[in-house]
Amino acid sequence: MSMSRLLILAVSAVATTALITGCADDTDDGASETVPISGPTSATQTSASQPSPAATATPVGTAIIEVTGEGAVDLTYRINGGAEQTEQGVILPWEKTYSVYPELETSVTVESGARTVGCTITMGQHLVAFENEPSPTCGFA
Repeated sequence: MSMSRLLILAVSAVATTALITGCADDTDDGASETVPISGPTSATQTSASQPSPAATATPVGTAIIEVTGEGAVDLTYRINGGAEQTEQGVILPWEKTYSVYPELETSVTVESGARTVGCTITMGQHLVAFENEPSPTCGFA
């Protein structure tokens, strides 16, 4: 069995376990911190500002979006169903930590041209989204 098939099986097993056992992290104190790993980037909000649907809900944990690879990429992400954000010329690796609210979608799309890069979303010890290909998209709700 090839290494890529083993990786896909492992990721599928972890994701299935996360879905069956739930993704809540009972140790979360509700704090969220953004941790930039790369150098300076430009962030542009590409949709109208609106109050986050999460504003009145209680967070169920903390998740981390990670994009790995080499070189510069353009990122478009939406956290907890909020406004879409675009960052251009981001030097990899990159990550963002955020509080997770129930039933609100988070996604990241990476424009990397023909280069293969990876995106993951983890919540606690659970891998909830994974793609490793040119211009991947990861999503989680």
